[in-house]
This record gives sequence, structure tokens and C-alpha cells, in this order.
Amino acid sequence: MNKPKPTYTWCLTYELMRREHGLSGDGRRSLSGGLSPGFNARFYAARHVIERMKISHCLTKHSGCVNCLNFNINGDLLCSGSDDTRIIVWNWAQKKPKCVFKSGHTENIFQTKFINSSGVLDIVSAGRDGQVRRSILPSSGGKPQTSLLYRHNDSVHKLVMSPNNPYEIISAGEDAHIRLKDLRSDESSTILCKVQSSRKKRKIRLFSIAHHPYAPEVCVCGCDNFVRVFDKRNMTKPVHQMCP
Repeated sequence: MNKPKPTYTWCLTYELMRREHGLSGDGRRSLSGGLSPGFNARFYAARHVIERMKISHCLTKHSGCVNCLNFNINGDLLCSGSDDTRIIVWNWAQKKPKCVFKSGHTENIFQTKFINSSGVLDIVSAGRDGQVRRSILPSSGGKPQTSLLYRHNDSVHKLVMSPNNPYEIISAGEDAHIRLKDLRSDESSTILCKVQSSRKKRKIRLFSIAHHPYAPEVCVCGCDNFVRVFDKRNMTKPVHQMCP
């Protein structure tokens, strides 16, 4: 908070001139197609733009802390999960909830994500109770159908959908397990691996997980100072282990 603000670096006239002439961000070389790929990035990162930001919507309905947000694939709906164990699907442009329902979780909800299903609103959620649950909302309305997909032995803070397989859910829990669930199968989840420290072999409580957008790789992080990258085809040990 005590650091000085960065200097202004955005000059609209100069940036537009470079873009219209098909020049790079530094103006030193031409670009194929005549478009500068960094124009949007430099604009949105400029101090001028940041200082003009203001609140456009304030959505109030939960009675506890809101821990997670996720847009659907069309961007017209937003789902939120809260410590009040409820999930709310918002029509955010109209500033009103589309559906408010009890998720079935018994403790705080840490993650909600839309599943790209046709004809229904499909949401998967995870929470402090270790449960990974699925909620299906009929497009015609009616009561949401919630079910338990599987559970960890401890809290689940994050889960991720596989970019190349819309039926695949992967979660990381404080029990150190990375679990995978195929929604097309009636079987429970599969433990991909248990993350342990390389020296003392103690379990690492996991707090976050992300999936590579193209490759079959996931990275996890938790209660130690490492980020571990695993190849899903062989989860016996990390392919990369990064530490600041």
C-alpha cells in the first residue's frame, strides 16, 4: 500500500497508430495480418483503465461468505457457492437470482462449476465436508436434483473439468488425494495418486488444482512450497516440481 503507483504508459493516439499500421507493441516490426496481438492486453493493463473501473453489479442473496463463482459457457449465467451451503444461479445481467437451492453439503462450499450439459443446468460442487456433489436443474423449472458423486476424507477446496473431456472431473483434497470421476460411469471416483513430500514421505494437504488447456497434465499445490505437475497417463511421480 505504501508503494508509489506505476507511471502512465498508455497513449491512445500512439497505440491506435501502431495498430492501424500493423506494427508490434514497440513499433519496431510489422505483423502478419496487420493486427497487434498485444493491443488488448496493454489496454486492459493500463493504469488509465484500472482507475476508471467501478462496480456495475451487486448481487446480494447469500447469508454467509461467498467462496466461489463460475460463469456458464454462454456467459449469461453465474453460479455462486457459500458458507451457507446454498448454491445460487444468477441471471447477473438482470441482477436477480434464477434459482436458489440447498446443495446437500453439510459445511462450507468451496467450489462450484457448470458442466456443459444440453437441456439442463448442470453444476458440480465441492466443500469442507469432503463431498463432491452434482446438482441438475431442469430447464423448465422445478426442484433441483442433487446427488453425491464421491467424497474425500477431508476438505476439498478445488476441482477442475478436463478441457478435452466434458465428463471428467478431477479434484484435490486435504487428504492429499487427487481423484478422478467419469460422469458416464456409475462407479465411484478413482484415486489417481496420493501426493507426498519427496523426503519424509508425509502427505501434502492440497488446496488447488488446474488442468493444462491442451496436454493431459494437471498441477496441484498445497501446504508446502511446491507446485507439482503430473501427467495423467502416469501419476507415480511429478513430471515437474517447481519451488520459488
